[in-house]
Amino acid sequence: MKKQTQLFIDMRPDNLNEKTLTYNHGTVTAIVKLSRDLPVSDTYFFYLYNDENMLLDHAETGGDKVERQGRSMKIEFSDPSVWIPGGYFLLMRNSGGAVYRFDITLDDHCTFTSDAPRHCTLLSLEDLLSSRLVMQKQMWKWLSSRPGMSQFKQKAIERAQLAEINRFRNQLVSLGDIDMSNNFLVYTRGYTMVNQILTMFRAVANIGPLLKLVDCSTLYDHTCSNPYEKLDELFENDTNGENLLDVIVPMPQPRLYCLYNIGILTANGGKQILKKLRQHGGNFVICGTKSEIDELLEQNPSWRTLFPETNHIGVEPFTLKEIMVWFMQRVGVFHMSLSPEALDETCRKLAESYAQNIVARWTLEDIDNFVKNSIQTPYLVRLAAKIKSDDLGPADVMVQPGDIDFGRLFEYNTSYDNTLDELNAMVGLDEIKRSLATISNNMRLFAERRHLGLNTSGLTSHHAIFTGNPGTGKTTVARLLGKIYHSMGLLTKGEVICVDRSRMIGRYVGETEDNMKQILSEAQGNVLFVDEAYTLYSNPDGTDYGRRALECLLAVLAQKNPDMLIIFAGYRDEMDRLMSVNPGLVGRFPYKFHFADYSIDELVQIAEALLHKDEYVLSPEAADLLRKAIGEAKASHSKNFANARWVEQFVYNGIIPAMANRLAATPHAFTREVYQRIEVADVKSACRLFNHNTIELKTRRQVGFSA
Repeated sequence: MKKQTQLFIDMRPDNLNEKTLTYNHGTVTAIVKLSRDLPVSDTYFFYLYNDENMLLDHAETGGDKVERQGRSMKIEFSDPSVWIPGGYFLLMRNSGGAVYRFDITLDDHCTFTSDAPRHCTLLSLEDLLSSRLVMQKQMWKWLSSRPGMSQFKQKAIERAQLAEINRFRNQLVSLGDIDMSNNFLVYTRGYTMVNQILTMFRAVANIGPLLKLVDCSTLYDHTCSNPYEKLDELFENDTNGENLLDVIVPMPQPRLYCLYNIGILTANGGKQILKKLRQHGGNFVICGTKSEIDELLEQNPSWRTLFPETNHIGVEPFTLKEIMVWFMQRVGVFHMSLSPEALDETCRKLAESYAQNIVARWTLEDIDNFVKNSIQTPYLVRLAAKIKSDDLGPADVMVQPGDIDFGRLFEYNTSYDNTLDELNAMVGLDEIKRSLATISNNMRLFAERRHLGLNTSGLTSHHAIFTGNPGTGKTTVARLLGKIYHSMGLLTKGEVICVDRSRMIGRYVGETEDNMKQILSEAQGNVLFVDEAYTLYSNPDGTDYGRRALECLLAVLAQKNPDMLIIFAGYRDEMDRLMSVNPGLVGRFPYKFHFADYSIDELVQIAEALLHKDEYVLSPEAADLLRKAIGEAKASHSKNFANARWVEQFVYNGIIPAMANRLAATPHAFTREVYQRIEVADVKSACRLFNHNTIELKTRRQVGFSA
């Protein structure tokens, strides 16, 4: 019987005396014994992959990782940060171009088994993974192991195959290359490391033009005599190398322009920017959220033809192996080393949490936060205690299982739950709390179904109208909504951008549009809170620039998934009139909430909570007078009474300064209790200050509505 080439593979884990752990560090030793059909004189190249096509390590005969004795070659693979049970494969390629694949399985007991080698054909996956794709080994290794890059990997593999086909065609007959489009749509929820991702992708995917990152928000400036000055400078300077690859391999035009912050391209000046880009030539990567890209192509349909469907790619949800590999990389970045037991237990917990669909929705930021907050912080506390007690040994320097707070791995959507708790802790607003809880639960249901790949037909617009007097909690609730929607992936940032008419409306033609461009750029991924929104439509005859601001907002309100939550806020009667005179707005706001004035009891609770937060204590007499003062203020002032805001001013601008003056008048050494206790005199002083002119932080603006 003919003897085949054989592979023997074994692990030498860090805990050398036992093999009871499932997840391990350590060196893997592979011994390949060549059959007599394969020439000993050839150079052999070895590439170790896992079953997700991540390049883990590579070696070649003549290198320091390969020890050769006749037909036997001993290869040591040590690059992987963690060996995860599952499938692997080893590719062996000789200098003649023959490729062999060994399929390998690692079980839960740290034992490898391998199948007989399989000869792989030209242009097969194995051929590409051991030739063209590894021409830039470190770049391919980085791209292939980065979480969420499966679509980028697949596209790189497809382009490598087509490049090889073109090479063979031109060897036989000079027919010219089958064209590969270098224009891509890249769907992302942010721009973190886009330059690095696309630089690596360009290198391994055989994309010729040099990459140039372009922030579109900088390409139009109405304050310049030539608003497109920056765009012209871009074209003038685009032959200068700005990336590492540009410096190493200087190339002429055309460039590969990566366009991000693309909101400007659908606003004032956008069409001219796109026209100039097309006239200049080059290739384009448009990077943005799906809603941003869809709106851009809808407004500029001629651009749609530049991007074939096969060149639409994006970041995908992370796999468990990707999370584990990235986790171990981040541990190294934070200059820590896990003990074998800590590594094994952490990976087990990650797998358990992933199965419960918790870690499965993590971002790279979440992984970093886990390493910093749940590992590094408790680890440093233990280390400091060991050093202080002069009891530090070599093993103590490694992270141990007891250092790791695994609770975060099983805190289901923690920020979501914490935000709901914060909402429920607010005084009053019972009806709004119930409504928001229902909305949040509905959005959470949709998010879960989408994550599981289930079809979800339902409301995609989340914009809202908040009505009520000043100080009733509208801005606070908007902030909490931003955090809730961010935790569910509906907003990429979740902060609140507050604007009113004075910031939105310009003094001359075109300034309002420019203001709105800047505002909408800031609000991307956030909550845009438009206070006193009814003032934007004060003159229905069309002479008011507020109409232009509303038109800019309507463009966003009409989008299905704009990565923005718009909230109109103001007094109820005026907001009702706004909706009645502008029917185009009515259907854009599916949620309407009225914030009622706080009762006396609720305002007292708010005051007590403010004082309790800073550890102040009311004397019984002071507490009685505080209630009386709040009751009189509420009863004796207009509809513009600022509710909780008035209480906050009464406490911080009235009571606390009065307490400071009282203590300063008697300079003695006081106890902790004295600095906490608020006396009736402090409240009386605040009452005198606020008695005749209760602070009304907002005066109702007069508007020219005609019913």
